[in-house]
Amino acid sequence: MFVKSKDITKLLVSVGAKPKSNVNVELNVTVKMEYVPLHVAFPPPNICHHTDSGASSQDVSMIAEPISLQAMCINIICFTHKKMKGYELNLGNFRLPVSLSADLLFAMVKYRLLSDESIRMFNSKHTNLTSVALHDVMLSIEGLEVLRQHRLTELTLNNVGIYLEDAISNRVINSSTSKSLRSLSLYNFRMEEDYMQRTVMTDLARRFTNLVHLSLVSVRLENDGLSSLCSVLTPTVTHLDISRNFVTDISPLTKFSASLKFLNMYNLYSVKESNAKILMFELKELLHLNISCESGHQLEAFLNEGVTPLSIEKMLLTPGGLAKLQSVDLSGREHITEDVVKEFLNLHPKISFVGLLLTPAANIQDADEPWYGDSVTISSLATEKLIKESLRRYGDRFFYVQKSLVALFQLTRETVDHHPGTVPLIVETMSKNIDHVTVQMASTACLYNLTREESGTRIHPDSMRLAVHHILESMAKYPSNEQLQRNCLLILCTDKMLVEVVSSVTMVKE
Repeated sequence: MFVKSKDITKLLVSVGAKPKSNVNVELNVTVKMEYVPLHVAFPPPNICHHTDSGASSQDVSMIAEPISLQAMCINIICFTHKKMKGYELNLGNFRLPVSLSADLLFAMVKYRLLSDESIRMFNSKHTNLTSVALHDVMLSIEGLEVLRQHRLTELTLNNVGIYLEDAISNRVINSSTSKSLRSLSLYNFRMEEDYMQRTVMTDLARRFTNLVHLSLVSVRLENDGLSSLCSVLTPTVTHLDISRNFVTDISPLTKFSASLKFLNMYNLYSVKESNAKILMFELKELLHLNISCESGHQLEAFLNEGVTPLSIEKMLLTPGGLAKLQSVDLSGREHITEDVVKEFLNLHPKISFVGLLLTPAANIQDADEPWYGDSVTISSLATEKLIKESLRRYGDRFFYVQKSLVALFQLTRETVDHHPGTVPLIVETMSKNIDHVTVQMASTACLYNLTREESGTRIHPDSMRLAVHHILESMAKYPSNEQLQRNCLLILCTDKMLVEVVSSVTMVKE
C-alpha cells in the first residue's frame, strides 16, 4: 500500500476523528519513504484474547487479523515525521482527539523515535494529551516543555535524562496540571545535589495536591526525603511505590493509614524491624503489599550499620495483622518456605495472589487440585502456567525475567504441548528489555522451542508477525552477537515462519 505522505495525517483524521467536514484522500499514489513496518500495529491488536482460556488448538481461530487503517497511518507518520515541516502535523485547524494523540505518542516512544525535535509535533495546536508515558527517551528540559501546553491527569517519566527537580518544575508542568494530575510516576531520577532532597520532596508534595497514585522508584529517596514528602502530601494517596530506594524507616506512612491501599517496596532490603507493627496494624486499609526483592541481595552495601532488617516471615504469621490484605509479593525473600505460605494463607482467607518467585516455596507444583486453592494465584518457576504469571507481572524486572526465561527454556525443550498464549508474553518481554542482550538471547531460545515442528502450528499468525518484528529489531540492535544472530535465524527459517509470516510481511523501502 502506498500513500502520499502529506495526506497521511488527513487520512488519520478521517479514520479516527470523524470531523464534520469531508476530507478527500488519495490512496493510489506511490511515494518514496524509509522502512515502515505496516504489518505491526502499536498498540498491538488483542492477539491473545482467545488463548488464555485453555482452549485446544482446534478451538482457536488461526485467521490473521489485519492491521487497522488507523494504526497503519500512525506507523507511517512515525517513520516519515522528519519530512514534516517544523515537525508539525499537517492538520490545518483540526486537533487530534485524546485517544489518537495518545496512540501516536505511544508509537513514537515504542519505536524509539522521540527526540527534542520530534516531540514538537505534540503541541496543543494539533494534539490533545491527558496521559503521557515516556520511557527510555533522552530529552532535555527544552524538549519536555511541550508538556506544559497540555492539562494532564497522568504522567509517567522513566529514564528521560533530566534531574528530578526539573521534571516537576514550572517549565514542564503548568499550574492547571498541578491541580488535575491524579497519577505521577517518576523512575530512575537523580537530583542535582543530594542535599536538596528535603526541598525537592516538599516542593513535589505542595505542587500536586490531588494525587491518588504516586511512584518514586529509584530516585535515591532516603528517610529524610520520605519524611518531608509525607509531612506535606495530601492524604488522598491510595497507591504509593517507593521501590529501589534507600529508605529504612517507613513510619511517616502512618499519615495515610486511612487511605493507603497499595504499597510497593520492591528492593527495600533494610526496612527496620521496628516498622513491622506499622505494616501489620496501622496501615489498616492496605489491600496489596509488595515487599519482594532480588534474591540473595537483602543485605546490600547501603544497609545502614546497626539496623535490624524486617523479619518478613515473623510479620506474615502475626495473628490479626494485615487484616484486609488481598495480595502480597514475597518474591526473592530467603526465608519464605512452603510451611510459612500455608500458615499465612490460613490466617488471610481473602488473599488472591502470592508472589513466590525465587523463594524456597517456589517449587510448589500447580497440581490439578493445588493445596493453595483455586482462588489463589502464585508466581513461581514450577510450571509453564506459573512462569507465564511471572512474566506478566515482572516483565520490566530484568533479574526476574532472566530467571523466568531460563526456566521456560528448560520446560519448552522437553515437550511440544505448549499454551499458545506464551509467545505473545515472550514478545512483550523482548520489547520491554531490548537493552538487555541476555534477555534477548533467552527469549529467542524460548521462541525457537515454541515455534519448531508441532508447537508452531498452535501459534496465532498475528503473534508470529509480532515475533518476527521484534526478532528483526533484536538482530539490528546486536549485529555482532553471533549466538543471538544464530538464534534469530533459526527461528526465521522454520517452515511456519517462512510460509505464513516472513513471505507476507509488507515493507516499503526507499
